[in-house]
Amino acid sequence: MINHMNDNTGRILLIENDPQIRNLIAEQALKPLGYQVDVFESGASVVEDLAPILGDTAPDIIITDLNLPGLSCKDLMVALASCGVKVPIVVIANKGQEADILQTFRLGAVDYLFCPIRETEVIAVIENVLNKLQVQSELEVISNKLSQTTSAMERQNADFNEIFSFIKQACSTTDVRLLPEKICSLAIKLTDADSTWLLTLDANQAMFILRACQNVPEAMQSRLNLPYEDDLSSLTIVSGQVLSIHGDELARFSGFDWIGAALTVPVIHNGEVCALFTAARNTPQPFVASQQAMLELTADYAWILLGNSGRFHQMEQSLVSLKQANIHAILESNLKYDLLRQASLELRSPLKILMEKANTLLDEPEYKLSRGQSTALNDIQEELEILMDISDSMLVSRQKETVQVLVDFDLNDVVLSVVNRFRPIAQMGRIMVNLDLPSQPSIIKAYPVQITKVIEGLLSNALKYSPANGEVTIHINQNDRDTTLMVNDQGDGVDENFADRVFEINSGIFGNTARRFGGIGISLATVKEIISAYEGQIWIDKLKDSGFTIAFSLPRG
Repeated sequence: MINHMNDNTGRILLIENDPQIRNLIAEQALKPLGYQVDVFESGASVVEDLAPILGDTAPDIIITDLNLPGLSCKDLMVALASCGVKVPIVVIANKGQEADILQTFRLGAVDYLFCPIRETEVIAVIENVLNKLQVQSELEVISNKLSQTTSAMERQNADFNEIFSFIKQACSTTDVRLLPEKICSLAIKLTDADSTWLLTLDANQAMFILRACQNVPEAMQSRLNLPYEDDLSSLTIVSGQVLSIHGDELARFSGFDWIGAALTVPVIHNGEVCALFTAARNTPQPFVASQQAMLELTADYAWILLGNSGRFHQMEQSLVSLKQANIHAILESNLKYDLLRQASLELRSPLKILMEKANTLLDEPEYKLSRGQSTALNDIQEELEILMDISDSMLVSRQKETVQVLVDFDLNDVVLSVVNRFRPIAQMGRIMVNLDLPSQPSIIKAYPVQITKVIEGLLSNALKYSPANGEVTIHINQNDRDTTLMVNDQGDGVDENFADRVFEINSGIFGNTARRFGGIGISLATVKEIISAYEGQIWIDKLKDSGFTIAFSLPRG
């Protein structure tokens, strides 16, 4: 039997055979606050009718009695999991059933209520679970946005590589007559167009010449290297503005019934349109802003290569800077995504420990704590401090990099700053952090925030896998060619057969559980990605039975 109640702030599915408990939770506690509550009297009836759980209006939370008749609560949770139900579950239990509650947590329960049920406890538990769901949803949204941004940056970086490669080839081309066709091929690739054509101004004749074209009708092809004019070009010449048009809007321009979308960008020199570049598609799919930017950049390079070779090297340097900035923008996006991922992994172990410690307290009379309970409370406080560290690290990871160019800075100062911030974490694990730094500044050229995250990641990794009363040592050496930093711990090390996999994103070399919390640091895969972007090297210096050392080197200047 199922009863439906008013829908407002959230939807709860209640499985309870006791009418008094059903009435207290649904009618007295949740309904007055606007929650919709669907009530089942047994677990078997839920399994028989999964529509309210799997449908478009799936509940936000399931509340179920641990002592259900017939199909038990634990069997019900197993059955729901096998059906793909991933709704958070709150368990109703009696005092003395703490061991059973712990088993339900292993099956996926997120919280519990003790009988006798109190309205305030019901409301507090429901609101706490819903708040956690909201935070999790927000983190997923942030992660998806970062992933989309990274994909867009990677595509843009690939486009920059295409242009950069084309310029290199253009520099070695002895026959300048081949350049216009190559430029058109590049434009098609960068804008996902079907055809392109290029017009340049002939100052002597005061008219535009069709310099190159690809995949155009034969009538246009016959006008190659001759004066050429069309309605799209004429409008762009007059306005001096980019023209993007598609679909029915093309009907007012004669001679373009063979295309569905067009993008025309002008090249302006000394206040005058000196060249026009048009990309077209057979379908009415409009060109997006990133494609317009790529076509504008291509048009600018076409004009430079064809009309003014003296400015070529200046623009080449500009493209190199754009490419480098884009590479590091991708690294920053990956770094933030990696920090969120690492935070998610680190949160699981402390929360599990907190639940086990809380279970210890439930075995004793209320308000009277034994020595063991006091110890458990101290452990809980330490784990809460860990969660606070994680929260702080997640906030720090979202701060924006303010330095927009590579700068010279002292690597010694960065190491000192990182170690000072990590000393409380090291002290909790009874680990000594030693420094072996040169007396002179170790100057490198890089983005300081990225190198800071590299050192944080290596130190965090060393603290996680070091034994109690162990030591972690950081060395810096510098010579005329490069600067080397080594982080050594006294952990178990890695078998040499698996050494090459240490820097893979999901290598699992160290196992799923660290010895302790070591702070939130980026993964070794991201560390390698950052070092490689600076044309540096990263490697393992010591292997099994001799501790574990990770070292990297960066070229000086």
